[in-house]
Amino acid sequence: MRGFVALATAALLLATAAARAQSRVIETAHAPSPALGHDLAYSVYLPPGYDTQERRYPSLYLLHGKDGNHREWLHDGHLRDTLDRMIAAGTVGPMIVIMPDGGGDSWYVDSKALGGDGDYGTAIGVDLVAHVDKSYRTEATRRFRAIGGLSMGGFGALRLAFLTPFRFCAAASFSGALWAGMTEASAHGDKITRIFDGAFGRPFDLRRFVAENPLSMIATVAAANDAPAVFLTVGDHDRYKLYDDTFIAFKRMRDAGMDVSMRMTSGDHQWSTWAEELPAALRFFDRAFKRCA
Repeated sequence: MRGFVALATAALLLATAAARAQSRVIETAHAPSPALGHDLAYSVYLPPGYDTQERRYPSLYLLHGKDGNHREWLHDGHLRDTLDRMIAAGTVGPMIVIMPDGGGDSWYVDSKALGGDGDYGTAIGVDLVAHVDKSYRTEATRRFRAIGGLSMGGFGALRLAFLTPFRFCAAASFSGALWAGMTEASAHGDKITRIFDGAFGRPFDLRRFVAENPLSMIATVAAANDAPAVFLTVGDHDRYKLYDDTFIAFKRMRDAGMDVSMRMTSGDHQWSTWAEELPAALRFFDRAFKRCA
């Protein structure tokens, strides 16, 4: 009988420990955004132990691509399963992950006055960060705040990380759509109108696009103190040939003396490629957070 009681007690303790170790996901939450004039939707991942401990955590923001939404990193990128597994294995430390809805074609810039989706650059870089730091137990300093994104979100993640004052200690671009080869000749037509949809003016304003492009910010960022570390990744069969953009970004950052690394892996411009690269990016973010600890 005593053996049965001991086994039952052990089983209960294990079950209790497992319950305490579970992560929690809120698929749709809302942050007030003065920049947008309405609430901003987002998903949030809260790491194992968040609900039973009082500690504070680093925060990671993940941006979706064109025509995406705030739930994609959870459903298509397998963020929860990947991060749960890595935290349990001790590969990375626990972190809070925020996945905002960046509008279908916002390009993560302020475009309300131009006829675009709205002022998403300020909404995410200022309004959402303030809301998250107030609402969750984050380490509310840039040293423990990072950002990443895919395709259009790769453009947005680098851009928001490169804006001064710096709000993020590290940034990752998955198959970033940087449009490094954009010229006056190619900056016209229905394709450009459809892709950018007013984010850089109507008609598309190439000068504004170049000024907002993270590639144009490299020299200023490299010359600043405590510039964000950068991780770039892209598939070698990217249908849009964004390996060219990624290598150009890598070379310019490396030549400017920035802390940048690049991975080219097997894959196309699709979720299977980005989900497979997520662990490498999470290890990069974890190292960045630990350098600041």
